[in-house]
Amino acid sequence: MEEPGTNRGTGYIDHRGGLVYQQEHGYKLITLAVWLRTSDEQSFVISRDDKYEFMEEVDHIKSGPSFVSPYPQLAAIDVYHFSVADEAEIELTIKGPSGERKGYYRVHASGVEENSPSFQLDIVRSSDSLGVHHIQTSQEQNIPSRFEKLPTYPQEINHTLPGTHEIGLDR
Repeated sequence: MEEPGTNRGTGYIDHRGGLVYQQEHGYKLITLAVWLRTSDEQSFVISRDDKYEFMEEVDHIKSGPSFVSPYPQLAAIDVYHFSVADEAEIELTIKGPSGERKGYYRVHASGVEENSPSFQLDIVRSSDSLGVHHIQTSQEQNIPSRFEKLPTYPQEINHTLPGTHEIGLDR
């Protein structure tokens, strides 16, 4: 696994996390994880289309005993979950002691395009889509159910459970 902010041969790249998207019908579900290196860094995400602009909610996960990171130099991870229409724009702002830096991501029907001169995110398309899942019943999968025939009480129970005896209940 590559360390954040490493040199990939073309100069220093400030790697700041990842953006995972799932293609749905006319929109994308986005999960954005932003790596924060110092406790005084903050991130903000605004999504916008031709009519609306939204400040997205963040789950801020601080470094600590319950926070396991492959990179010990991370102070926190900000996680965003939201949906955007195709042709929308996502603006990521990271504010810290050295100032404010921005990255822009254009959402197209075919994917997500990054335009960020100051940092980089991994962009990954998830193959799972909410619209294609179908939960099959055991009958559709031809799997016998262990509850196909439940015993009736009390005559069959004493024969089903070892070590039991009839206690004089009649139907």
